[in-house]
Amino acid sequence: MPDDQPQQRHPGRDALAEQGAWLAVMLIAVPLLVWVERWAADPDALRTLKMRAALAAEKFCMDSARGWAGWADKARGVYEAARP
Repeated sequence: MPDDQPQQRHPGRDALAEQGAWLAVMLIAVPLLVWVERWAADPDALRTLKMRAALAAEKFCMDSARGWAGWADKARGVYEAARP
């Protein structure tokens, strides 16, 4: 096939590809929207979300504090070892 000829468009194939793409989007969007609707209908949903966020923040801060305490212990050991 020579390169100077334009490629032929296949409207049926293009429409099928477009429908396949929309189907893939809807397979993701519909369950997501159902989950959001159920979550929004729960009266305690916002409170639960806040509590989960607070718990995650607490865990992060505790892990961070544990790490900094380890560094402080190492620094104190180096300081005391260098002290006359």
